[in-house]
Amino acid sequence: MRIALCDDEQMHSVILQRIIQQWSANQEEVIKTRVYQSAEAFLKDFEHGAKFDISFLDIQMGGMSGVDLAKLIRQRDMNMLIVFVTNFRDYVFVGYEVAAFRYLIKPIKEKKVLEALCAASEIYRRRRVGYLSVKNENGAYKIAKSDILYFETDNHYINVHAMDGVHRFRGKLSQLDDEFSKPAFAKCNRGLLVNVEHISSIHKTRVMMINKAELSLSRNYWEEISRCYMAVHVDPIVESSTALLAKRRNRDDGATSE
Repeated sequence: MRIALCDDEQMHSVILQRIIQQWSANQEEVIKTRVYQSAEAFLKDFEHGAKFDISFLDIQMGGMSGVDLAKLIRQRDMNMLIVFVTNFRDYVFVGYEVAAFRYLIKPIKEKKVLEALCAASEIYRRRRVGYLSVKNENGAYKIAKSDILYFETDNHYINVHAMDGVHRFRGKLSQLDDEFSKPAFAKCNRGLLVNVEHISSIHKTRVMMINKAELSLSRNYWEEISRCYMAVHVDPIVESSTALLAKRRNRDDGATSE
């Protein structure tokens, strides 16, 4: 997993790096980090092809702000998980424009950083798996499952709403049950199958997606999709954080006994 840290205050980058290094020691995949002291430096590398799975962006920096940087990132990359770092809670609402993944309020708390890392790692793991093969009058091609926002029935066809647009093929939602199963995918009504990873919030009668699409939520499916949302977005954080804390306690107990 590739992680970028962008903050013009070196102290905060050092703290984040330390936490990430300690966390990465317990991970199966290789974790690579890169530190930037300005949004301009980050943007230069990004425009030259640098790719990151998660970025920690300070909102207030000299020169370009983290918010302006995030807007430019979103013009090319909808998958990067953006974590805003800020001194002010008032900026939380700004993140809706760029589908921010998390917020960290300074002074940075290790627990909050670990929660963000654990959740991001789970999303990264799921994104590495699979493609959907589509065949229609335009030809045959593949769509990464991680890029799929939701499936929508349209008479005898299925519209695949993905990061790069809408794709269409002949079929029924029932044909997708085995390949796109719970909790990663769940229905919000009879005609909509949603990628739970890309849900930003669930309300009584609607589901909000990270691309700002508003989907109708049937009362019969509210419990099911809420349960899937918890399984995808909350449970992995709790389980990973609990395991990490347990490992630390065992290590500290061993050190004490010596």
